[in-house]
Amino acid sequence: MFCLRNSSSRFITLIRSSGQLWSSIRMNVRMSHSFVANDNSDLDIMKIFEQTKPFITNEMKNEINAKILVQISGENFLLDFRSKKPLQMNQIDRKIPENIDLILLLPDSKILQRIIKGELRTSIAYLAGKLKIRGDKHVAFRMKKLFNTLKSSSF
Repeated sequence: MFCLRNSSSRFITLIRSSGQLWSSIRMNVRMSHSFVANDNSDLDIMKIFEQTKPFITNEMKNEINAKILVQISGENFLLDFRSKKPLQMNQIDRKIPENIDLILLLPDSKILQRIIKGELRTSIAYLAGKLKIRGDKHVAFRMKKLFNTLKSSSF
């Protein structure tokens, strides 16, 4: 790396460093994406959600305290983590309810499975365009804690 003493060169060095970081992130996503098993191409998304239910505690549900829509390949799944109601995970029709706090958009169920298993970090998926977020970003950060808990469990 090349660095001069004035402040503009430090800025150029920083830009070069961030460019190298972005290149390594793209490389990591491409490489990790190639390790996905092709044998289960038609994953049952509701089955994935049902497997996560035992690992979600009331404390975690109360901390998230939001209504989240997960849209995967055009299918909508409603996750209700509001504290005053029991945890609900349902597939819904294409009409999106109005009182949604967060919408997570994923291209396919393999990405969701890799995030839950800890094979793909949410930040990397977001930067690579594999995960799109609409709505309250604070809820998204609280969901990250849920994904970290699922990763550390024997899911």
